[in-house]
Amino acid sequence: MYCLVEQPRGTLWIGTNLGIAALDTVNGRIVHYGQRDGINGMESNAGTCTRLKDGSIAFGGPEGFVIGAASRKPSDLPNTVQLTALRIGDEGERVPPRDGSLRVALGQPVRIQFASLDYRHPAAGLYRYRLLGRGTRWSAPAPAPTHGVSYVDLDAGRYTFEVAASTGTMTTPPARLAIIVVPPWWDSPAMRALYALLAGGVVLLLIGMTWSRRRTERRYRLDSAAREERLKLALWGSGDALWELDLQRGVLRRMGDLHLLGGPREDVLTIEDWRRYAVHPDDLPHLEQTLAEHLAGHTPFYESEHRLRGADGQWIWIRARGKVSESDAEGRPLRVIGTSRDISSELARERERSIADLVVRSMGEAVAVTDARMRFVAVNPAFTRMIGYTGQDILGQPSSLLDSPDQPEAFVQVHAKLESSGHFSGELWQRKRDGEPILCRIEINEIRDGHGQRTHFVAVLTDVTARRRAEQELHYLANYDPLTGLPNRTLLTERLGDAILRARQMGRLVAVLFVDLDRFKHVNDAHGHSVGDRVLQAAGRRLRAVVRDDDTVARLGGDEFTVVLERVAQTRDAEDIAQKLLEVFAEPMDLGEGREAQISLSIGIALYPLHGLAPTDLLKYADIAMYRAKERGRNTYAVYTEALDTEVRQRADLIVALQRALKREELHLVYQPKLNLAENRITGVEALLRWHSEEFGNIPPSLFIPLAEEIGLISTLGEFVIERACAELAAWRAAGLTDVTMAVNLSAAQLARGDIS
Repeated sequence: MYCLVEQPRGTLWIGTNLGIAALDTVNGRIVHYGQRDGINGMESNAGTCTRLKDGSIAFGGPEGFVIGAASRKPSDLPNTVQLTALRIGDEGERVPPRDGSLRVALGQPVRIQFASLDYRHPAAGLYRYRLLGRGTRWSAPAPAPTHGVSYVDLDAGRYTFEVAASTGTMTTPPARLAIIVVPPWWDSPAMRALYALLAGGVVLLLIGMTWSRRRTERRYRLDSAAREERLKLALWGSGDALWELDLQRGVLRRMGDLHLLGGPREDVLTIEDWRRYAVHPDDLPHLEQTLAEHLAGHTPFYESEHRLRGADGQWIWIRARGKVSESDAEGRPLRVIGTSRDISSELARERERSIADLVVRSMGEAVAVTDARMRFVAVNPAFTRMIGYTGQDILGQPSSLLDSPDQPEAFVQVHAKLESSGHFSGELWQRKRDGEPILCRIEINEIRDGHGQRTHFVAVLTDVTARRRAEQELHYLANYDPLTGLPNRTLLTERLGDAILRARQMGRLVAVLFVDLDRFKHVNDAHGHSVGDRVLQAAGRRLRAVVRDDDTVARLGGDEFTVVLERVAQTRDAEDIAQKLLEVFAEPMDLGEGREAQISLSIGIALYPLHGLAPTDLLKYADIAMYRAKERGRNTYAVYTEALDTEVRQRADLIVALQRALKREELHLVYQPKLNLAENRITGVEALLRWHSEEFGNIPPSLFIPLAEEIGLISTLGEFVIERACAELAAWRAAGLTDVTMAVNLSAAQLARGDIS
């Protein structure tokens, strides 16, 4: 003994190394408490026992403190036994299914493991179990070291496994598992139907049973009085059913439910049949528990939601509510009367609403629901992420909270459209919580109740801000030069067309200046493309600075720019602008890093309607005039004339003819002799190239040689001259003219190539 403590009522508590003992000093009775009674250890420490203020006794030991009262305290742990694991055949262990139903193929063994949650009495635990479908008797209570049971060779069908536990201090309600043994194909319902067709006796038996059931139903119908008939019709019309539970006779009487009975009728069945066949087995425990609580007087009403088998054999959900209507002299209930209502559609609608809510919340698009006054009543997570408000912040707020101040008239139109048609679809700028504007594609539809009254609006929003910005960027790239930021050829043609329309209405001129940077290629080659890009950007800024804001400066590509001047009264106005551009470009350009570039301009001018009526014609004629400016020595301008057009066309025809001249053998050499007057003899010749065209006749070298240099044909002509001259010289020497020399004229471009050999 390690410690003694006495209670006022004469009980002496003793802490020992074998548990705690309580000695009743009046009658000398000793009660021993061990680990089975809930203490955490058998041994107490010396001098560690005391009586607490509430009368409890406390003992200290190596395992901690134990506090108890004079009487044995009942267990407060959950009074349940749990299924812990399942094994089917050779498979591994699995967790019991949440729905309490297990499907097993015919012939597979099943092992079920279970345990009581009363961990304080593990050694005292006794278990009993049974398999409904094989029998109704429980197994003898016995300890289960392995806490499991196995079943083999189960026949096909439905079984219910039940297990209960007793720990000496409590008995648990049974845990259940529905086991469905699935038959092979030859034992399937279809094959059984075939067997049924062959078994005439079974058919006759079923017919007899059906006839007997009908006679019973008819007998009960005949027993009903006129008042009950009216009650049945009233209940049937209301959708409710009346039921009466006769506890003395053990029968249940039901009247008036369309789905349960198939019409305004009644039936009577035993409580056992009602439990076994009418009530869904999964709902029966809850139903019986609720009914038992009411019969015991713990609840004023009996109320339950459960499934019953309907007239068509399908399970339907009902809500039943009743009350004890009759009791015996001792207060024991004799009769319970109540009503029931089919709530299958109601539960289905609740499920649909739950599914719809789940779908809306999982949607990637933002969804918001407002009332008829456009106040938010529901939003999904995508909406809160897009707008920045939490659901708590936005609910109850008006939808105008998100309206952008930049387009108030648009929201007035939206509300008018919703008021008139109940629908709106379009793009609107909204405002996020941080004030950032966001462009949304919005689809709004109204919701009306069963009376046709508008109750809500549902809006689906898609953020299209990025798409709009991408469209703007694409539009910019399609219409502007990315290097200089000036309009490109596409936008220039559009603006030139608009300028022509305005000029036609106002009776004014439109001037087109085609601007080319003289010798830009030399700057690009000498300083690199990065410097060349800076020159083009600086040139664009200088051109833009000279003209008016409503005039257009565009870059067509390379070193070519175009200026469109509106509100031009006469040709001289365009010439003045051209002269001003030449003066501005006379100043050197600062290229950075201490470098400068001197760039001059060649400008061609064409005017609407003097030179052309279409944008393409004006651009072409200004280009022709620009080339005339270059021919005049660059750094000047030229106004288009029809003569220039004729010269350009003739020049183009000559270029085509020159490119075909070699194939047509229209080129030939003539030789100009060199004379030694002292000796009165020819000492050499100079080979000269001549061209006789089939279309244009004799073309002088002063005309076709510059053309050949311009189009890159001069080297080919030089090769032709050298080959033909050498062949002639070889022929002359073969004829004995060995002292005659020959000179050939070559282009500087061919000399620069260095491949004359």
